Order: sequence, then C-alpha cells, then structure tokens
Amino acid sequence: MNIQKFFLTVIVVTLVITVITATTAYCQQNTRFQVALYFEDAAGNNDSLLIGFDANASNGFDPEFGEIMDDSPMNAIFDVRAVDPDNYSPFSQEPLYQSLVTQSTNGAPDANHCLTGGGAYIFIHAVHQPVRVWWDQSRFLDTICYRGAFLTNQITWELTEVSADDFPGITYCMAETPEGVFELTTEAFNEDPALTRLQIEHEIEGQGVQPIYGLSMAVGTAAFQQDPCYWVTETSDVSFVSSVRLYPNPCRDFLTLHGQGVEKINRVLLFNNTGQQLEAHAFEANRYLDFSHLPGGSYHLFGEVDNKAIAYLGLFVKI
Repeated sequence: MNIQKFFLTVIVVTLVITVITATTAYCQQNTRFQVALYFEDAAGNNDSLLIGFDANASNGFDPEFGEIMDDSPMNAIFDVRAVDPDNYSPFSQEPLYQSLVTQSTNGAPDANHCLTGGGAYIFIHAVHQPVRVWWDQSRFLDTICYRGAFLTNQITWELTEVSADDFPGITYCMAETPEGVFELTTEAFNEDPALTRLQIEHEIEGQGVQPIYGLSMAVGTAAFQQDPCYWVTETSDVSFVSSVRLYPNPCRDFLTLHGQGVEKINRVLLFNNTGQQLEAHAFEANRYLDFSHLPGGSYHLFGEVDNKAIAYLGLFVKI
C-alpha cells in the first residue's frame, strides 16, 4: 500500500468512526415516564409541551431523550415553555424547553418499584386568560407510580410543610381529572397573597423582557405527607399488582382477576375516571365480578388487601 492509499484509508476509517459515534451519542432513548400537556387560552390559541423524567437524564440538555430547548422570544399572544425545577431561579433567565426530560429525584426505585420524577415548572404567557390545560388521564392511572401527580399554581407547598387537606392554591390531581383551568395574572395571585408564585423574566416578541407566571407539576406516588392527591391510598403491599390481570378486557358483563397475589384481595373498589368511588365488592379468588349493570365506558379497579392497604389493579373497559 502506497502512502496516498494509506492516508486515504485512515481518513475513511476516521469518518466512519465519527459518524457512528455521533449517531450513537444522539440515538433517541425512551424515557421512563413522559406525558403530553395541551394548553388553550380564552381566545382558542393552542400550545403543547412534553414532560418526562428518566434516571439516566441529566440536569442539562439531553437531546438523546428528545429534549427540545427553545430560548427564543415568546409569542406575543400565547406561548408555553417548561423549566427544569433544579435549574429554576426567578432572578435569572433559565433555559426554556418545549420538550423537557428531568432527572429522577432518587437514584433507585422505592419499595413499589417506582422512581419519582423531577417534575417541571411550566411558564405561560397568555394575553387572553384564563388558560385551560389537559392531559391523558390514563397515564397517571396505569401504575401506582404516578397516581400522586398534580398540577398547581404555586410552590408554597415546596417551601412550607402543609397537610394534604390544607394544600394551598388551585390544584388538580392528574389521576383524578383530565384537565384544569388557571388564571395566571397579577390580579389572580394578589387575591391570595399567602401563595408563593412561580415567575421568570423572559423576552416577549416586540415587547421586551416581561414577567411570566407559571405552574408547578409534580409526578409521584402520593407517598409524601404534603401530596394533595391522597384519594389514591398509598400501600406498602403492592408487589403483586403488576402480575394481576383483568380478564376479559374489554368485558360485557363479567370480569375475573388472575395472577399471583389475587388471594390477598378482600374487597374490590370501583372508581370512575374522575376519581369517584362507585362501588365496593367483597372478593374471593376464582370468583367473577358482575359489572353487567354498568354503562359502557372505562373504569379503574383497586384492591383492598389483607392489611387494609389499597393497591391499584388496573383499568378495564365495559362494552
């Protein structure tokens, strides 16, 4: 091999390695949890965000998890961006995102095999108030890990220990309802001066830098004292939940439960999609549940186990 061919070979190999390295480095990775939030102002303008978390994400920009950073000026009429809570400061301009994947707040799963999410601060510039926000409610009901998720218009709960019964501000449990409405104006916050509101300074198209108010989103298992979403009772005995199967699903009249741990269930509790308990049934293993009287729709089952704890069993559809 002459010297020209040698150098040509080196160049080609180097280029191939560079391409492979770049492709690997930015290969899209699936997040442990992600949900889309949709926003609409009073005039019908729309925007959306993707919020998620993963144990392998960082507190910086992670394009491999599909993060989209957007620090451009906000739209003059309506715009929504997210900020990583770990990087938040009301006195400096933080990186804004259209898609945000935060780092899990604990490094290992808890006793329920759950990782707690880092959540998000969501900042909304809206000329036409109030703003409606909605989400896929089933994302917070398909496992015990996310049933403590909530969206609120303040961060007082992070700074002051409060009970779930006295949770301040306007708060929506995301497993309990599919949408919420917020008014993010100075006047609205002044009605309750005890609230600690979220605020950043950011440029608005054609209007310069202005204050923008925000919402706090937390994703978890309702395991801490301040979580207002306590209607989904925490349990210390849910190791069997992932193995329980609802059959047939969808069902017409009768539903049976199969899987390891079913014998621990004493009662089955039936909830609708707004978190309202509809019925409670005594349960024996190998016996079916009669839901022939229910109207068509989707429902959620919880099981009361031997120690009176409540475990989420799953969603089923009645046809």
